[in-house]
Amino acid sequence: MRLGMIGFAGFLGQFPLETLLLAAVIVMLGILIMLSTRTGEGPGAPPMASLKLAMFLTAAAIFGLSLLVLNGLFVSLGFTLRTLVWTVSAFVAFFMLFQWLFAPAFINTVYRVQVIDRPRGAEEAWLKETVERLAAASGLRKPPKVGIAWGIPMPNAFAYSSPLMGSFVAVTPSLLRNMPREEVEAVLAHEVGHLKHRDVTMMLAVSFIPVIIYELGRYLMYLSLFGLGYGGYAHGYDSEERGGGPALLVLLAIALLALGIAFHFLVRHFNRLREYYADAHSALTLGDPRPLQRALARLDLMYRKAGGGRVEGSSSMLSMLFIFSYFVSPFYDPVDAHVERLRRTKTSLLQEIFMTHPPIPKRIRFLDRLTT
Repeated sequence: MRLGMIGFAGFLGQFPLETLLLAAVIVMLGILIMLSTRTGEGPGAPPMASLKLAMFLTAAAIFGLSLLVLNGLFVSLGFTLRTLVWTVSAFVAFFMLFQWLFAPAFINTVYRVQVIDRPRGAEEAWLKETVERLAAASGLRKPPKVGIAWGIPMPNAFAYSSPLMGSFVAVTPSLLRNMPREEVEAVLAHEVGHLKHRDVTMMLAVSFIPVIIYELGRYLMYLSLFGLGYGGYAHGYDSEERGGGPALLVLLAIALLALGIAFHFLVRHFNRLREYYADAHSALTLGDPRPLQRALARLDLMYRKAGGGRVEGSSSMLSMLFIFSYFVSPFYDPVDAHVERLRRTKTSLLQEIFMTHPPIPKRIRFLDRLTT
């Protein structure tokens, strides 16, 4: 086994590091395109089986390729730049650990989340009871805290957690005003699904090494642009065998930045898969996918009426079902017809790879497949 690993390392050593990084980018983009076109679409394997396989393959691609890049860096770099890699890694680890532990305090402050300890009315009592019931049905050992996010004007709901502060589910007042209770319940079940699946922790873990790679590339580019790479940093880059110097440092920085961006798209794809997983949790917990389908269609319809485009285009990590409209007529409910239109809507692969959430038409078709 050891001889095999030495032989593999020797094989990799025949290629420039930039070539290996570029090859990794191409492989990742190929995997991304392949998985994007398969998830939630058409006949084939059972939807949950194919979804879990897609999540496994995506996570394996991210971890495997990012570890390959880090290993290549340590093999190719001199001592000085290896020290820089460790320094950047320590900084990213500290930042992500801080985010993991204290993010709820930041979110509650920025979005003015008022946690419901003692309900002040029938609506708050129903909201708290519904989340607690869904948490029990989902097998959570402790129900999440429930809050209302007064700092967000548009209909929205999101889940977040930390090992220090516990888990939270928050909704905005406009979501409660504009959506029937059975659809609100479906959205809440989706958010509880995120907590059951530990999606906050999963996303931080999957993002860890890609963030290191991107930040390392950014820092090396900074050193190059400001002339700081002409000293030990530049000559630390395998200077004896490959000539070293600022030019190679710039090339390495560009390669790492490009790879970091490619990883970013792959992490977004993993996030979209987790959204499908939470959608499935909502449908399976309630025993019916239609309330969530109607909720998604209502959100899409209201957002279009407000002239804001599609809800899934937001790039925020908390962009769960953003919309802006308050113009729903009590005498006309076009949601069922809109669900049918969305079922027949084709989606753009190029547009999808830039999204944090799957396109709503694909989410509706995925929910259809759960019942077939």
